[in-house]
Amino acid sequence: YPDGGAMSYRAGIKLVTHPNTGKVYAVEPAGVLRWLPSAEIAVALYGENWANLVQDLIPGYFASSYTKGDDIESMLPNGTIVREKSSNTYYYIIDGQKRKFLDTSTLAKNNFSQYQAIEAGDLSIYSLGEDILDAEDSLSSFQPLDDSVFEDNTGDVVDNTPEPESPIKDQKILLLTHSVGRGLYEEGGISQWFENYNTDNNTQVQIEQRDYPNDPYQWSNFPHDFWNLWINGYCDNTEINSECLDSLASKYDLISFKNSYEASDVLPDIGGSSAAVNSTRKSLENYKLQYRALRDLLDQYPNDIFVVWTLPPRHHLHVPGSDTTALSNASRATEFSNWLKSEWLTEDSKAHDNIFVFDFRSYLIDEKNYLKFDYESTHTWSESHPNKVANELVAPILSEFLLNTIVEYNQ
Repeated sequence: YPDGGAMSYRAGIKLVTHPNTGKVYAVEPAGVLRWLPSAEIAVALYGENWANLVQDLIPGYFASSYTKGDDIESMLPNGTIVREKSSNTYYYIIDGQKRKFLDTSTLAKNNFSQYQAIEAGDLSIYSLGEDILDAEDSLSSFQPLDDSVFEDNTGDVVDNTPEPESPIKDQKILLLTHSVGRGLYEEGGISQWFENYNTDNNTQVQIEQRDYPNDPYQWSNFPHDFWNLWINGYCDNTEINSECLDSLASKYDLISFKNSYEASDVLPDIGGSSAAVNSTRKSLENYKLQYRALRDLLDQYPNDIFVVWTLPPRHHLHVPGSDTTALSNASRATEFSNWLKSEWLTEDSKAHDNIFVFDFRSYLIDEKNYLKFDYESTHTWSESHPNKVANELVAPILSEFLLNTIVEYNQ
């Protein structure tokens, strides 16, 4: 049998996402994805329980098996089955039209179930199309791509789809990290991973790890530092020897950056005037202000890809003040990381197609939001650098994630 590729979710049945994004998409025929820009739109189209329709995809399949369509505004995507409450009639939505099924047996002939239908009170915005009276091949059968497979006169199946040119050719990737990222890069063998990838795929992807922020800038590698350097303009000070984002973006196709594990000592919010984008206080309110400002800055570089990591966890023996304080700080660090991956890129209802979040923290934390015991480099004191076991686990996941973001960005 010839390889038919990965089968996408059937159009109109489920909503999809993947672990490295906060975005939720509807699926149309031929694996076309359409982003739901807000929860309000999702509720209006799919009801209060819309989240129950969301399925997680493996990031690699998400990038390779789907293509992007227009964002959803006010109409259900093509392929959706709808039951009109007032008439108990089932319709198929296509190109702004509603096509009525003759009866529920016709629904079944096209391999649909009544339980897959979205309930709607008013379908007046859709024009009336032709009724569906019997099985239709375009509805009942799997349609991977239009005209991509045909039979020649010998009866053999011939794949007529041209081989797409891969966006991963000679990309230059920069990791801006410090000791945690350096350990991941070196002990995890990221450089060797990319060498192997280039050999196997005839590519010339280059990856580099750099300690940043760097001396003599008095860095702590907290969210405030990136705001201070890139937005507040501190990197323009020639005495600190820190390269600015303009220069970095001109040299690299993908820039990935993270904060220190010390940033996971997240203090409680105070509110009021104490919450400020220029504050060095490590709190949720300040982190969010700084990352919102960074998000707006990264939007100004649409030709570059940016990958932001969630916060590395602290060792369970790190107890600033009291054990209760440490637990609360660690919990707030996870709360911020969850906000970063689930809300940061969607809360303003704008597209940030060149920004991605790598959920580094989720691979390392235990049930108390500390570094997992098995990933501690020592069990006798509060050394928070992950050990070689952790680095060897996460390094290939990060490497594949970086390549997948390039594919997704170029779709």
